[in-house]
Amino acid sequence: MTATLTARGSNWLRSLSAWEVLKGSTGDNFNLVSFRPTDSLLFVLKTMKNTGISGAAVLSEKHPGHLSGTIDMLDIVTFICAKFGVSYPNPASAKRSLEGFQQPVEDVLNISGRDFPRSVTTTMPSGDLLRLLSLPNTHRVILTNESQVVTGLVTQSMVVKWLYANKEKLPPAILQEKVENLFPLAPVHTIKQDSYVIDAFTDIYEKQVSGLAVVNDRGQIVANISASDVKYLLTDNLMDLSSDVYARIADLFDLAIDTPLPNAPVPKGALFHRPVVISPKNTLEELMDIVQSKKVHRVYLADNERIPERVISLGDIIAVFAGLAITAE
Repeated sequence: MTATLTARGSNWLRSLSAWEVLKGSTGDNFNLVSFRPTDSLLFVLKTMKNTGISGAAVLSEKHPGHLSGTIDMLDIVTFICAKFGVSYPNPASAKRSLEGFQQPVEDVLNISGRDFPRSVTTTMPSGDLLRLLSLPNTHRVILTNESQVVTGLVTQSMVVKWLYANKEKLPPAILQEKVENLFPLAPVHTIKQDSYVIDAFTDIYEKQVSGLAVVNDRGQIVANISASDVKYLLTDNLMDLSSDVYARIADLFDLAIDTPLPNAPVPKGALFHRPVVISPKNTLEELMDIVQSKKVHRVYLADNERIPERVISLGDIIAVFAGLAITAE
């Protein structure tokens, strides 16, 4: 019976199209957010903040609807590191750095050298889509029709949401497997809570990661900072971004570890990043439930002293099911 259910679930994972995955995760609520190459970086950043997204397609003005590239929060972090550097600026140099946000987004497409634009047809088999989104530095793929016109976008978050919504179709044995048996040990990149925000962004760029565990002097995890947090540093006053970039992490985050972790998802736009810490004994289904309810892109495994030992990303979760799809071929 278990073998039959596993085979059935594996076949379902590869039986749909990329477009069906998109619709299965969003229903009729999908709205493609895109930019023009001439849109300013400031406009892009504000739009990402207001819509809660971390990346989008940039469409050609010469060939309407066709893909010119993609812009991602990792690109913006790279831009900030290049503009602000690591030394505290005087007001004049800070103003010049901020003026750089008026330049067109086409000047910074993929400057991070990561998350290269990947476009696929809407008819790509779902198994192939899973494998693509489980690859390093592939957080989203652009969907195009037969005329190469962009029609949609699928992110890792959307795929995990789709998988969780259809968990009754997935092999029960996999869903009940403990996370310690599914995910290999992965290095947890950390940063001290008294570091500057610009230090964190520099580490994200140099270490080729999308987020860091913030730890206190005892090495205990107290927060999480990611490339997407750039959005939440932005207000109507650009100078606030400058001051926050040079602020200490401890001054911007609620880092108390003695209070219970909140059960509610982190509110959009709130600079409140409690790390989501789970047990190695949690099941894959429980992990997916936590990811969905907390609206997070990574969770941490820590020991009894809250020393982080492992990090699990959305790509790691997708890779489990991508492997199942392969077994059905």
